[in-house]
Parts: sequence; structure tokens; C-alpha cells
Amino acid sequence: MVSVATMRDVASEAGVSTATISRYLNGKTNHMSSATAKRVTEAIKKLNYVPNESARQLITKQSRLVAVVAADVDDYFSTEIFKGVNSVLKKNNFIAVLMDSDSDEQRELGTLSSLNQQMFGGVIIQPLSNDLKAFKKVIPQNIPVVMLDRQVENSPWPSVVTNNYTISKKAAQYFKDQGLNHVFVITNNVKNVSTREERLSGIKAVFHENVQIIEPGDSEDSFNEAYTKLKRSVAATHGGLIFALKERWLLKFLPKLIRDGVIRKSDGVHMTGFSDTSLTDNIDPGIKVINQDPYQIGVSAAQILIEGVDSATQPIAKKIEIPAQF
Repeated sequence: MVSVATMRDVASEAGVSTATISRYLNGKTNHMSSATAKRVTEAIKKLNYVPNESARQLITKQSRLVAVVAADVDDYFSTEIFKGVNSVLKKNNFIAVLMDSDSDEQRELGTLSSLNQQMFGGVIIQPLSNDLKAFKKVIPQNIPVVMLDRQVENSPWPSVVTNNYTISKKAAQYFKDQGLNHVFVITNNVKNVSTREERLSGIKAVFHENVQIIEPGDSEDSFNEAYTKLKRSVAATHGGLIFALKERWLLKFLPKLIRDGVIRKSDGVHMTGFSDTSLTDNIDPGIKVINQDPYQIGVSAAQILIEGVDSATQPIAKKIEIPAQF
């Protein structure tokens, strides 16, 4: 059986104390002579010593594990966010642990509550709930926290989001300038969901009272009902803009609207919305969409978190907007 070198073995080989080895492993070599540091380095190489992460955490009181709680790992947007987070954490010797809320608020809170029983150095959350009181009960109080994609009202934590209001207003104004006077907004329930509220506000800033909400549910019957309502409304106003606040609805409604002849190349009906992938690029007739940058949202969130971990403080509560493209 091959024996595994311990910190005590390294100390003995280098002729120093285990406390010196501990300081060396944690980068505290300011008061260590170059000769001592060299002996420790050579001893580690000779013995093939690999520091135990759990032991290191107990010594430094700092974990290199970061919990990344995603809203839905099956969603492309959430996946790209995680890739961005992981790219930064990996470069800084942190380990990202992906956790899935599976679009379930209760599961989200349960996942966050379980973090108190584990050694995490920070938490990055793509929140589903807007219940600040519930979050404060379950989120560990002694580690940095960053939220992304959505905001929680009056949150004490920083958040990284898309510039939802500005980009929605810009897109709405573009179509308003094309002569469209009515807009049909396809969205789930807007109340208490910051992304939807901001996007709808941006649209209303341009179209004012000429805004109609179409709310499809998750069932096929609910979708068909919403689709029929949309067709009738478009016909009644002799055209207008159909604005999907989420790519899911853009991809669900657009092909059917094209097949049914509601949207044509030379017609007075246009469609736009938020798109996270390139799936709409190959649809004919082509449409102009809003492209978010979930990868950069993840990168920025991770950078903020690392600053908090390194300074052993909670990052300042602020809102950082990552520009989308239209």
C-alpha cells in the first residue's frame, strides 16, 4: 500500500514546524526567508504532497467552494450563466457547485437552507422567489452572496441583470417608428418578477395604453386559448407588434403565427422578443430580436463574489446591468 505524505512529513523533510508549512500553503510567506520557502517547496515536490482541502478550510476558516443555485438547469440561459460563473471561479482556484431549483420556489429555499450544513465560501443565486424575508431565513449570514438575472426587492445583496427596461424601450421605439401603434405582450404573470416588470415598463413607456397582455399557461390547452386570443386581437387592430418577454414564448408562438399566415414578409404584423439562443436566426421571415449575454452576467457575478470572499465582507448592495443587443 502506498503511503500518503502528511503535513507533518513535509515539515520533517524541510526541517521546519507544521505551522510554517501551513503558512506556506496559504500564501503567508511575507515573514519567511527565501531559503525556508525553497526547502518547503522541494520537500513538497519530493514527497508528492497534496494538501487536504477540508483540513485547509479548517485552518483558514475559508472554503473555496461556491454554491451556484440556478433557476432551471435545463434552460439555456441558466446554463450559460453557470459557464460564465465557472470560468471566473476556476481561474481563481474556486470550485463551482451547481444546484438546481428546477423552477420551484420551495425547492429553491430548501436548497439554500441546506447550505448552512455545508462548508461554502459564497453563494450565487438566480432567484425564483421575491420573498426577501424567506431568503434571509435560509441564506447563510456569514458568507458573501450575489444574485443574478432577477432582483429581490430591497435586497441587501448585489445583483447582476440585463438592462431590461432600457433595451425593451429601445426595441419598442424601433417598431413604433415603423408605424405600429399596438403591442401584444406575451408573458407569464408579471407581478413580483423584476425582469418582466422592467421589460413591460419599457414597452409601456413607448406604447402607453395601447398594450395588451397575453398570458399563456403551461398546459397545451392554455397555450391554444392564448394563441386564439392573440389572433383575434391582432385582427381587430389590423396589425401591431407581438412582443415575447421570454424566448420560450417567442419559439412557441412564432412558427405557428407564420404557418397560419398571421406574420408575413409584407404584412403589418411584426414580432420581437428576448432571445437567448440563435434558434430564431433560421426562421423565415426573419425577425429582429433582443439578445442577452448570460455568460457575461455569470462572469460579473463571480467577480463580485470573489471580491467579497477575499475581503471577508459582504459585497455592497448594488445593481449592475449587462447590456443586451437589439
